[in-house]
Amino acid sequence: MTVTVYTKPKCQPCRATIRYLDERGIEHETKDTTDPAYLAEAKALGYMGAPVVVVVPAPGESVSHWYGFRPDLLGVVAEALGKTEVLKEAA
Repeated sequence: MTVTVYTKPKCQPCRATIRYLDERGIEHETKDTTDPAYLAEAKALGYMGAPVVVVVPAPGESVSHWYGFRPDLLGVVAEALGKTEVLKEAA
């Protein structure tokens, strides 16, 4: 499973999303939308704000994506990866 988070500077929902993933040890790639190429990728998905989270379960499987800090959807990702517990070193 791959997780990509499109962010922008000074974005509290972006920070909350990254913190959620980090606290559970979920590997992810962060793409700053101040880079025009990354902004274009997020816009191609139909979003104009941040964060945009893109989850690819496995090659060939359906891609999920959403906008905003969504702990409910992040929880589904964490559960699928067996990483629902907050890591002590990250807390």
